[in-house]
Amino acid sequence: MTTRLRKSVLMLLTAAAVCLSAATDARADTIVMHTNFTSWINATANAQQTVFLTGVIPFGTEQRQPGDTYTQAGIAFSATPGSQLYLVQPESAAGYLAARTDAPGGTSPGIRIEFPSGVSSFSLAVGGISGGPVSFGINVNGQLFTRTVDLPSGATLFLGFTSPDSDIRVAEFFFNTAPQAELRMFNVSTGTYAPPAPVPEPATMALLGMGLAGLAVRARRNRKGART
Repeated sequence: MTTRLRKSVLMLLTAAAVCLSAATDARADTIVMHTNFTSWINATANAQQTVFLTGVIPFGTEQRQPGDTYTQAGIAFSATPGSQLYLVQPESAAGYLAARTDAPGGTSPGIRIEFPSGVSSFSLAVGGISGGPVSFGINVNGQLFTRTVDLPSGATLFLGFTSPDSDIRVAEFFFNTAPQAELRMFNVSTGTYAPPAPVPEPATMALLGMGLAGLAVRARRNRKGART
């Protein structure tokens, strides 16, 4: 391969790498919501259940939290305005945090989560749904996600979030469907964002293929010229 041809190959590969990097950066500047565990865990490393509420208080009891706040493993929970926060431990079921409201026909209850050190990946399991279509919202670092799902009464909803910026600090979950008398939060897991291997953009691959084809034609011509 001639020096000129080698330089052309190097320039082409460098341009393709820049295109791939730009495409990856364009996809990596936002928080992503995962609605199933497999999707979340595939984008997360070192996942661990940080907050587990079973057995924190005696079984068969509940207690309202002072100031409607609760902290475990450095993660702070609080009730949204108009809600009260309780720690509940049934006799033979998982414990949970419960946000309740006694305002008839008012805003449904919500729970605010604060990660003081920031995390790049977290998930939560919530319940207290009365059954049927339910609309919820979750505000993560000011980015609002909304969704409507059809769940059986008492079902648990999984939600996971990942961010390449490692700076998720606040998440606030609430029901849009009123009236919901209680929001239950069973656990919170945290981890480290682990981006999947980047998939080359079709346009980038086409450009690379055309460039390599052109270089091959040029090399063939150079060989023919050398023989003549």
